[in-house]
Amino acid sequence: MTVAGVEPIGFASILHPGAEKSRETLATSDCFRDLNLDAIVEGVAALRPEADVASHFWAIPRDLETVVYRQDVMRDLESDAAWRAADTFCLRMRDMRVRWPRAEDDRVRYQRARGLLDAARRYVEAVRNLARDLAAASPASAGVRGLRAYLDTYLGGEAFRALEAESGRVADELAAIRYVVRVRGDRVSVQPYTDESEATPIVERVFERFRGAATRNRCEKVVRDGGMNHVQAQIVERVAGLHPATFDALEAFGTRHDGFIDPVLERFEREVPFCLAYMAYLAPLRAAGLPLCYPDMSPERKDVAAHDACDLALAAKLVGQLAEVVLNDFELHGAERVFVVTGPNQGGKTTFARAFGQLHVLGALGCPVPAREARLYLCDRVVTHFERVEHVETLRGKLHDDLVRIRDVLDAATSDSIFVLNEIFSSATSADALLLGRRVLARISELDALGVCVTFLDELTTFDEKTVSLVAGIDPADPTERTFRLERRPADGLAYALAIARKHRVTRTHLLHRIRS
Repeated sequence: MTVAGVEPIGFASILHPGAEKSRETLATSDCFRDLNLDAIVEGVAALRPEADVASHFWAIPRDLETVVYRQDVMRDLESDAAWRAADTFCLRMRDMRVRWPRAEDDRVRYQRARGLLDAARRYVEAVRNLARDLAAASPASAGVRGLRAYLDTYLGGEAFRALEAESGRVADELAAIRYVVRVRGDRVSVQPYTDESEATPIVERVFERFRGAATRNRCEKVVRDGGMNHVQAQIVERVAGLHPATFDALEAFGTRHDGFIDPVLERFEREVPFCLAYMAYLAPLRAAGLPLCYPDMSPERKDVAAHDACDLALAAKLVGQLAEVVLNDFELHGAERVFVVTGPNQGGKTTFARAFGQLHVLGALGCPVPAREARLYLCDRVVTHFERVEHVETLRGKLHDDLVRIRDVLDAATSDSIFVLNEIFSSATSADALLLGRRVLARISELDALGVCVTFLDELTTFDEKTVSLVAGIDPADPTERTFRLERRPADGLAYALAIARKHRVTRTHLLHRIRS
């Protein structure tokens, strides 16, 4: 029986619709470092250290179908039932891989086949339970429903039925074997079991006082390592001689089912930890009341907007410290394309720029983003230019380095790119920085690209009709206090300086009054 409306053969991936991989852009390390995305990736990956979660962040989809497909999968995984189904499957597959034969197992006859048998039993259990748990979760997304349909077809297939039946039969036959090991001095003999009295209860009573955590840990380690010494190997050989048919069946099982893991389910095992880890990363933020949403992504519309947005990396840090997270809004409409951000130092300008870039990268990955609602552009890449520490080995000064890097950024960008530029040309004189800044904005305007430019030059805020001025706010009652909120209004750097002068009574009027008195 299959899920209505879904073709089982069409399912191949929980992250990509259809059998073919979608178009992707490989993110650059500069972009991830500048936007603090590397901190987010590190935090997410730490929640699933056994899986390669980080690699999924670097390949950013460029087609809307993939983004929507992933968003729907993420929505399904927000339910406890679907999340537990996927999480439990991953845990059971990890348990299965612990039993998987290693290269050294080939040195001992039957060891590799026995490892495969144990792994197969756990694999069968994992797949059966995944199918049952997903059916109970009643998923709505095409991705999870497609997986359900695929599982229904796979479980009814001849290969899985044969694996399940044969592994169960051979395991039962091995479990039924009983034998006696006699040790006399350095001589060990193996004999058929003939209703001798069980010695285990007697041994357990004698050694009861030695039971403890250390003993249990040691025993667990021996079982987990699963290796055999030469005495154990010879005992197995002699037991096999007493039960040749069962051990022949074990070897035949190992030969027939050497690669029993289904490639589609193996891919699901690799991909779904990305979703699970990201949802787990967001859990403390949800609990703290931080707004999260699935953005409306468009590869055509450039009138982007977000309400109550923030820098996710900073928010995760602040929530962990029980500190307040400041939220901001932004909106571009009509011909507007670039936010030019000015205001006092430490006022939240760079944080806003990072948040703008993060929202677009995370939104393109199909992930929930930190905002109450968002309308974002599905770009081909996010290009960044942040201040760098000067390195003497490059044999070029800071301004030279800025010019080289901004040239590379402009050469790599297209009209579908998003720019995030932070304090460019800060080492130049004001006149030179203004000249160079205008040339950069002219190129962005020519491309008709979206972006954010953080600058100390108020003149850039009115460059053309595509630029929008945002100003980092201050407390009107105390201009030394930052609100960390960005306000859409004309730049007022001189007004801020005058407010500071008034607070400290060093305006021209105050100074003249002091001189006269």
